[in-house]
Amino acid sequence: MEFKESRVLFKFDENYWLKVIKYDDSKDYHKVSDSVAGTKGVDFVASTSNQIYLIEIKNYRSHRILSKSKIKELDLQLAQKVRDTLAGIVGGIRNSTHQQADWKHFLELLIDTECSLHILLWMEEDTPPGKLQKSARGIMSRRLKQRLSWLSSNVMVINKINNPLEEFLQAEFLPDT
Repeated sequence: MEFKESRVLFKFDENYWLKVIKYDDSKDYHKVSDSVAGTKGVDFVASTSNQIYLIEIKNYRSHRILSKSKIKELDLQLAQKVRDTLAGIVGGIRNSTHQQADWKHFLELLIDTECSLHILLWMEEDTPPGKLQKSARGIMSRRLKQRLSWLSSNVMVINKINNPLEEFLQAEFLPDT
């Protein structure tokens, strides 16, 4: 399964992932966001047999100066997107006319305490010197873990170079248009 998001092509291995939905493009997300101003959603909701992933993509490559202010608030923004996505999944179960079974699948994984919930921030930036990038990623990861501790401790900041799921999820940069 392939999806384009933020000038990156994501390839989800179909042998590993059971379902992948580009959530913020779904009709059910738009029903909520059109009805409730300020609603946010993650980019992808994905699952394996015993895991659910909420994935947000941010590609700040070639926008280093402009992205500084956005990155400062990214932990709060992602926490809000996660919260609103969970509400959207519940709303999709109750009112979807075409994807109700998908939302039910995700909710069943969410309420199963044997299944793990992972929240991933895929954040691409211009590459600064190694230690600086690793340090910034660590700071963002800690801030996200604090914001999302009510839901999951499986919170990671990853990118194309630092991708622990590389065997199952690959990324290719697309040319700027």
